[in-house]
Amino acid sequence: MSFRRQAVIDAGWFDERFRFGGEESDLCHTLGHVYPASRLLFTPGARVVHHFEPSLRDTLRRSRSYGVGSARLFRKWPSMRPTFFPWPVLVLALLLSSVVLPFLAVVALAAPQALYPSSLRMALTQRKAACLLDAYVHLGQEACGNIGFLHGLWTFRHFKPQSASDLAELAQLAGSSSVPRLGLEKVS
Repeated sequence: MSFRRQAVIDAGWFDERFRFGGEESDLCHTLGHVYPASRLLFTPGARVVHHFEPSLRDTLRRSRSYGVGSARLFRKWPSMRPTFFPWPVLVLALLLSSVVLPFLAVVALAAPQALYPSSLRMALTQRKAACLLDAYVHLGQEACGNIGFLHGLWTFRHFKPQSASDLAELAQLAGSSSVPRLGLEKVS
C-alpha cells in the first residue's frame, strides 16, 4: 500500500492504534464507508518491497503479529470476518488424541503434507527433501497467527467498534477542502 503522508496520516485517516497487521484493511474499510460512491484502484504493476529478516523466528513473530492485527480489526469492524486457521487446531487435536490412539501421532505428523501439498510437489520436482519442511513452517505460521488472534481478542476486549457517528465525522471532513483527495475513482 502506498499513499502520500499528507493525504492519509496528517488528514487523520490512518488509525494509529494499528501497529502491525490489519492497518491496510482498516484504512480501506474506513475509506469504503466514507466514500461509498468511490472505489479503490489496484495497480498490478506497483511494487512494494518489505525488508524482513529471513529467519524462522522472524516469520513466526510476524505471523503472530498479523493475528493480533486481525483481532484488532475484528474488534473495530465486527462485520468483518475474523481470520482464524483451522488446520493447526486439527493437527493439535490429532496429537492430543494420539494419547489414546497412538497411530494418530503418525497421522498428525503426515497431515501437514496433505494439507499443504505444494511442499511435497516442490520436494519431488526439485529433488530436495528439505522442501518437505515447508508444510510444517506453513502450519507453524498459521498456528502463530491463531495464537496472535486469540491474544488480540483478549487484549482488545474493551476496544470500541467503529461507530456510525465517527464515520459521519470522517465523511464530513472528507467533504471539506482542507483534506487532500486520495485518488479514489468515482463509480458511475
